[in-house]
Amino acid sequence: MAYLRSADAPRPDQILYAPRDAARVLAMSPSTLYVLMADGRIPYVKQGTVRRLRRRDLEAYADNLPGQAAA
Repeated sequence: MAYLRSADAPRPDQILYAPRDAARVLAMSPSTLYVLMADGRIPYVKQGTVRRLRRRDLEAYADNLPGQAAA
């Protein structure tokens, strides 16, 4: 079983995330994240040939997820 080391964990003050780190932040698999990126549901920017996701876009996606109504 793999455990996250503190050096591997995304920093909370980080602005841009690699897809692998963004998937961890959103608690989803990288393959699910790539599908959401391809569908345009989570925007990304390109830095040269690599894709990066903005923290504000990850937060906006999470904020718009359907939640369970309080009882």
